[in-house]
Amino acid sequence: EGSERDLERITEINEATFGGTKTVDQIRTKLSLYQNPHITLGRINAEAVGYGMGYEERKKYYLWMLAVLPEHRRKGFGSKIMDEQMNFARQMAYDRFLVKTSNKWREMLRILIKKEFDIIGFKANEWGTDSAIWLELDLKNS
Repeated sequence: EGSERDLERITEINEATFGGTKTVDQIRTKLSLYQNPHITLGRINAEAVGYGMGYEERKKYYLWMLAVLPEHRRKGFGSKIMDEQMNFARQMAYDRFLVKTSNKWREMLRILIKKEFDIIGFKANEWGTDSAIWLELDLKNS
């Protein structure tokens, strides 16, 4: 897991990306509930500009959150963070890598499709926006 400063920086990135969704305590608590939690930070000159966090979920590795500051998007950080998370999952002997996103996050969808993730589920919410899209990658064959 990350240092206290890393976790604080993650909350700052969350604020800039999602409008602030998690506190340091919420992140720490969530990750403590699961097996094999892992945080990846994308940095420029030692300052985190993006992160990915995941853990074991039903014998699969689940990428819980991934964010990159808006001013650092389209520079490969999201893809590199995801690659490191997938490498961690392989090292931990997971066969499947699971991600949930939505139509709102088009760049994330592009990254996932480019990396040959399969869409395995979709759940429309009652308003028709931000519906959940579940994608999965077979780590043994990728």
